[in-house]
Amino acid sequence: MRWIKRFVFISKSVLTCVMIYLLMTKFNDRHLTDLKQLLTYQILYPFPVFPQENFNFLRVIMILGLSFTSFFMTFLLLSDLSNGGRELVRFHSKNSMDYKYKIGKVVLPHYLVEFIVQAVCIVGVALTLPSLSWNLAEVLYLLVSWFVVDWLCFSMIELYSSSSVIVIMALAGEILVRYLLMTYIGWFVFIIVALFLLESYWRERQHVKN
Repeated sequence: MRWIKRFVFISKSVLTCVMIYLLMTKFNDRHLTDLKQLLTYQILYPFPVFPQENFNFLRVIMILGLSFTSFFMTFLLLSDLSNGGRELVRFHSKNSMDYKYKIGKVVLPHYLVEFIVQAVCIVGVALTLPSLSWNLAEVLYLLVSWFVVDWLCFSMIELYSSSSVIVIMALAGEILVRYLLMTYIGWFVFIIVALFLLESYWRERQHVKN
């Protein structure tokens, strides 16, 4: 069983690198030469951004496919938890806030490993492109923002999705709008934390009343 998991992990990692390479080279029809722009407009944001640019359905499919391939294990975990696994987490939680914390803690290690693999693939591909220019601080900020937004969104999807179908639909939606959330990451994090605190407070009040 363990060797099967390793084989799947290695296979999807190789496929992730291939897809990243294709998006950064063969599908770079905008002829971008800056790594931050490549990540932004070829891997994160699938919609037209430049004047007189047409909608590219293939780019949307490639970006969706890349995320579902890169984070396959994480998405599989989210699907399993939505089908009843999270009730075990709820049972071992002291209160609503502790439950949210533990859900995020369950998701974090799986996502972290897969995100690091994807980041290594991106850097590896970038190093093979001598004409590519990049600012290390900008790229690191982009990657950290990407990680934080995804992790918070995945945790929210797990908390409020009631079936695997809803999980898949929510994940697809998150992938398509993720860069917009990254653009306003400060407000996004503040709103998520505030909502979590308000909901936890409301649930505790309801529990006390009952």
